[in-house]
Amino acid sequence: MSASARPVSLGPLQLAHPLVLAAGPLSGDAASIRAAFDAGFAAVVTRTVSRHPHSGSSQVISQQAETMTYRGRWVSPRVTPWLRSLAPLQERPGPLLISIGPTIEDVIAVAEEAAEFGCDALELVSETPDDLVAMVQEARRRVDLPLFAKLGGHWAHWSAVAGRCLHAGATGITVTDAIPQGADSYQAGAALKPVALAAVASIARAHQAPIIGVGGVASAQDVIDLLQAGASAVGLCTAPLLHGLGVVQAILAELAQRSGARV
Repeated sequence: MSASARPVSLGPLQLAHPLVLAAGPLSGDAASIRAAFDAGFAAVVTRTVSRHPHSGSSQVISQQAETMTYRGRWVSPRVTPWLRSLAPLQERPGPLLISIGPTIEDVIAVAEEAAEFGCDALELVSETPDDLVAMVQEARRRVDLPLFAKLGGHWAHWSAVAGRCLHAGATGITVTDAIPQGADSYQAGAALKPVALAAVASIARAHQAPIIGVGGVASAQDVIDLLQAGASAVGLCTAPLLHGLGVVQAILAELAQRSGARV
């Protein structure tokens, strides 16, 4: 079987191949999520939603090669109408993970409604490790879904934080999130790859749990590097933003050409 077609497991979730569209602007509504599946992503994580709607959009303030710095982070629709608008996705070709954050109050307000919609898993994201652990505990009390805890790349002691999240009820770990660069600005893209590799390797050495590695993925080699570091699947966000959703097929084709590589 070619590398491009090799199925992978994320705990109970089965993916046709390792490439996942990570949470971000390209997964904010039913049409864009459907477009991501049609482009070839094996799973999609929605844009992060919270209990209070936040209008606006992220603004790119600088870009150097494959690294992007942007301002604005917590942009969320009204949850109930948004979930209803996802009804066309009840039939979908792969797992759909709904991202919730950044507080425990958001879990309380959103998790059960998201589960009732029929998503396949939740991804929980916060600004601090302690808040993330509390969110996992609260979500586990409320829903019987796979839970993925998303760790910040700038956090200390990744394996310890991952262990706390897993003990609290997380099914797996996503790492890394965008890295803060000052007041309300964040860095994403190629600059995150060394951080993602180190974080994935640290967590994989310490824990037997599925890991979605995210950060700086734009090529088949990036995918291979993260999988060899210990990731179960690999998330893309900045590369599709910069180059379009077609990047997933380009990477899959490159993986097929390198089918002898370990992935």
